Amino acid sequence: MIQKIKHKGLKALFESGVSSGVDAQHIVRLRKILALLETSETMEDMDLPGLELHPLKGNRKGDWAVKISGNRRITFKIQIRSGKMDFRDKIAEYGYFVFCNRCDRQLIHIRWLFYQRYICQNIIRRYIHV
Repeated sequence: MIQKIKHKGLKALFESGVSSGVDAQHIVRLRKILALLETSETMEDMDLPGLELHPLKGNRKGDWAVKISGNRRITFKIQIRSGKMDFRDKIAEYGYFVFCNRCDRQLIHIRWLFYQRYICQNIIRRYIHV
């Protein structure tokens, strides 16, 4: 489960659909990486070809990173609670992930959720007033 993300463009993308703070060429890959972060239960689940999962060194010891493209990475910390991993994400240069503050399910953008049929009922109630 992803706990915390830092990025101003993410809020604008989620709340109003404005993608001015988001690099369009990375959106698809970031959605896949972050969905994988949300559903992974072990580090082996994250260690897929192309992601280049690696631990960081120096003053960032304890943090992990996966590759987005070029020199851009998603960096995160892992907290283990009740046998499962919690990811505290800090997106290096980007942050493209949202989670529901009511039920802690992953959300990316409401339009994408409807398209993928991965719908959080709390968010639907908030936007559609069911």
